[in-house]
Amino acid sequence: MSASRLGGPQVVTYASQSLTFTPYDVRWVPRSCRVCVVGATARATGVVQVYQIEQSADNTGSAASLVLSSEVTKATPFKCGTFGASSYETRQLATGDFSGRLSIWDLENAAIPVYSVKAHAGIVNSIDGLGGLNIGKGAPEIATGGRDGRVCLWDPRTPNPVLEVTPAQSAGAPDCWAVCLGGAHTESDRCLAAGYDSGDVRLWDLRSPSEPLWNSSAGDGVCGISFDRKDIPANKLLVSTLGAQLRAYDLRGPQHNPACATTRGGPLGNGTAWCVRPLPQNREVCACTSGNGAVALFKYEYPPQRTRKVSTKQKTIKDGQEVEEVVEEEEGVAGTLAELGSAEVSSQPVVAFDWCAEQLGLCACVALDQTLRVVIVTKLHKL
Repeated sequence: MSASRLGGPQVVTYASQSLTFTPYDVRWVPRSCRVCVVGATARATGVVQVYQIEQSADNTGSAASLVLSSEVTKATPFKCGTFGASSYETRQLATGDFSGRLSIWDLENAAIPVYSVKAHAGIVNSIDGLGGLNIGKGAPEIATGGRDGRVCLWDPRTPNPVLEVTPAQSAGAPDCWAVCLGGAHTESDRCLAAGYDSGDVRLWDLRSPSEPLWNSSAGDGVCGISFDRKDIPANKLLVSTLGAQLRAYDLRGPQHNPACATTRGGPLGNGTAWCVRPLPQNREVCACTSGNGAVALFKYEYPPQRTRKVSTKQKTIKDGQEVEEVVEEEEGVAGTLAELGSAEVSSQPVVAFDWCAEQLGLCACVALDQTLRVVIVTKLHKL
């Protein structure tokens, strides 16, 4: 069932396929009509399946069908995957698994990984890649976040992390649940963002990563995080949380305290907002998936001015006397997140979602009802 503004985008299921395992992530295979799903079987083994979208030849009423084109099984369950650091020619999948390993696979010959390292002490909760697929400048790199609370940046040409952010105390450290890369508009510029189960959100400039550019709190555990675009100076950071909350941080304002637009509930229900993905063809539009089985669309609307001057009174000591001075500072002004439409595509939480970069409105999602769905969102060209 779809709920949208009059004349707005409609969310329509195009094809679906039942799975024999629990899916944790889904990725569109670049420049293809195939989708890749990773997850865990009931026997606690890992599986990667690739499905081809084909025109339906039966009388089920479905417009298309999903045909299994390849399958890889491994001893350890997979938690997450990305093609972001791969080239269009190789289209290699980078995965994080339950044993803490980061591996890169050639899906045409997946007997052994082309790269594999022990990345974390526990589950690799999240992974993101940059520098491949002609997106962003600079070398291909992969970011991982793990149950051990560490955030790591990897160059697939070396076995050791390029950057490692370790919690001050390993005992009781918050899990890192989400990571993303962006800001790659020159060879030397790049940003890394991470979200934690404590609700903390942190952003690093990788030119000087010793300290975060800023810390913020989303209030709830951060389940999803993404830059609105990866190949421009950091513009917006999108965050989804355990408390059915979607947040958009404006990164073009004061770096120490960016303005933040927030929406909670509505089509996201009262459960978890599992992930958020910006539309590749329009960075102001994003999709957010929820624990009530919905895919919801939002558009960020900018304020008339993104910053403003504010005056504050501060007490200082001059010539041994306490005096009060008026200090003028700049602060960010938040925009708004406008709901465009939503549809309940499953009776169970939709845990992962990915847009097709080549076809406007085409996307894929997986839910805990063990079903892969290819979805079409209409009328996005009118936004």
